[in-house]
Amino acid sequence: MAEEKKPDVETKAVVCLPAPEAYEDGMGGMGVRHDFAGGVCLSDLALIEDDSPGAGCTSEYVNEAERSPLIPVGPASFLKKILVVNRPQCRDAVLYILSPGSAVVEFNGVILQTKPDCPYAPVPPDLIRKGDNEVVVRAEKENATQVKLALRRHILENNPELADRPCRSFRSYDAGKTWEVLDGELTVRLSLAQHPEEGFFLSPVIDLAKTQKDPLGLRGGCARRFSVSIEADTPAGTSVTLLARTGDTPHPAEDAWTDFLTPEDAALAGRRYLQWKAVLRTENPAQTPVLKRVTVEAEMSREPEPKWAERLFLNGYRIERIRSTSIPFSYEDPSHPRLKALREKYKLDGVVAQGKTELEKLVLLRDWVARQWNWKPPEGHYPAWDAEEILSRPDGMCVQFAITLIQCYLAMGWQARFVYGEHSGTMKTGHEVVEVWSNEYRKWIFMDPTSSQNEFCADPRTGEPLSMREIHDRMVSHYYPGSGEIRETDRPSAGRWCGTIAEARGRTTTPNRRLDGSDPAPADWPSWTKWFRLWFIPRNDWYSRPRPLPRCQGWNNWDWVDSWVWHDQRIPRLRNYRNFTNRRSDIEWTINQVVCGLTYGRKQKTLEVTLATLTPHFDTFLVRTDGGRWKKTGPRVVWTLHSGTNRLEMRARNKAGVCGPVSFVEVEI
Repeated sequence: MAEEKKPDVETKAVVCLPAPEAYEDGMGGMGVRHDFAGGVCLSDLALIEDDSPGAGCTSEYVNEAERSPLIPVGPASFLKKILVVNRPQCRDAVLYILSPGSAVVEFNGVILQTKPDCPYAPVPPDLIRKGDNEVVVRAEKENATQVKLALRRHILENNPELADRPCRSFRSYDAGKTWEVLDGELTVRLSLAQHPEEGFFLSPVIDLAKTQKDPLGLRGGCARRFSVSIEADTPAGTSVTLLARTGDTPHPAEDAWTDFLTPEDAALAGRRYLQWKAVLRTENPAQTPVLKRVTVEAEMSREPEPKWAERLFLNGYRIERIRSTSIPFSYEDPSHPRLKALREKYKLDGVVAQGKTELEKLVLLRDWVARQWNWKPPEGHYPAWDAEEILSRPDGMCVQFAITLIQCYLAMGWQARFVYGEHSGTMKTGHEVVEVWSNEYRKWIFMDPTSSQNEFCADPRTGEPLSMREIHDRMVSHYYPGSGEIRETDRPSAGRWCGTIAEARGRTTTPNRRLDGSDPAPADWPSWTKWFRLWFIPRNDWYSRPRPLPRCQGWNNWDWVDSWVWHDQRIPRLRNYRNFTNRRSDIEWTINQVVCGLTYGRKQKTLEVTLATLTPHFDTFLVRTDGGRWKKTGPRVVWTLHSGTNRLEMRARNKAGVCGPVSFVEVEI
């Protein structure tokens, strides 16, 4: 066999990326997912519903005007729901009604096979038609079931743009002979296993100047022309198209990058950085293309190494990587007047003053929130997503603790997000908690501020705080060893300690000692058992935009479909939701970190550095050399070198004065 000829790195750059790796490390996408078999394909579920914005709680704890009523079904009282389907072709379909009981459910005149306590009923795909599909719920005895009604006024409070949409829910008092329009929408949903017509994702930024010999790309360079090849499965009626854009900065910026163009377009030439965009399409909702690999070849023009650089040696570097989420997350501005007032009124700076590390400060603030009241379900008016209102009340449950801690973190300049989860068949209820971005640990970390918990979870060996996904992964491996999708019948019968999860409660940052199977069994389920399913609310700007948000979160059935739900190969999806992701970077994206590109400077013994960051409510870059003072700077820095060791450190600062992790480069002359 002839030896494969390696490309000349002086004249050619070749970058081959497996599609799953490019999807994870890239800048997100929409309408695509991992296929769990070495490729990226189109998403595979669609949800038809119109009740979510107004679906709330039915608890008598809450004022009647704020509840969602339950409409009974009996011999004379029938319910009807119209579900509008634009693309009826699908591989399978299920109808969602929370608790069918003994009611009869018809879909377009055909009786579906239901189970009293199962919310999902299979729908034969050939029953589904384009346009209106009629669901009738009827019964032969009184109170066979009840169906939640999302009141119209509640829907419009959350989504006023729906005011012109016709009502599609009806009730009959004479066994279906006549129908009256209901003042809202019944919580009846249809999930279709089908692919969207189109989806896309973006690769990571590719630095074409880097080589094995020059890992920072100090010589710079630019591409003269490109070629792109792909490996993909494209069944009939499907396609994969590649586009590309190029730029002069290590992270895309409007003023320094081209638009996405075909790879052959001459306008792409002359720049150092490249990013590709994969567009997947199908004409058949039951078929998807699968992208497996993308190879980019670029003809390069590189700058010669200056004479002085012969004595330059790279000692080390840590340049952070921006991991982008596909979730359109909206961040609250820490300078919002309501947050500034919260910080001042409750003297939050004093609350965290004793903390020596960022983690200690985060824990002190969580401990303070947990001690403001004892867990008690809120009665009467359900509180807004507003820490000030919540702190003025004598009651609140896990939802209110989480909201309060998130807005206290935001007031201090730390970004945080709202997460909820459950583990049916084990612990009785779900739970709402917080993840806060840790600049110290360069990741999101779990915090539970509920008065009865007041904890975070950590690795028992290292003491490092864990993220929600890390806890989830360890919990699943602990209770469900092996592989394959987990079934309801696989549920554990009792709690057990896990040797890879420890808890740190109260004001301490030191987790409890490692507990495992050699210790006495816990009296109850360990608190981390809850994190089987995970939901993430895609924003924290609740002061800037009070709506839309879930109604009466914690008292309802988690009916809101605008959250994002994590799933993987082991976690079956709940078909009454819309937004799923199996891309880890969608959940564990990074913020506040600095990436940079370096080249030899035009002057002797200088390096030109270009900085970029994804920092919510960014204020400025900070740099320091050789351990000196931090100084403000713009995105371009000229680093003047001297004989001996030279160290450049870089970080970003937000408007609240909170600084992100440090990136550094160290060289020696």
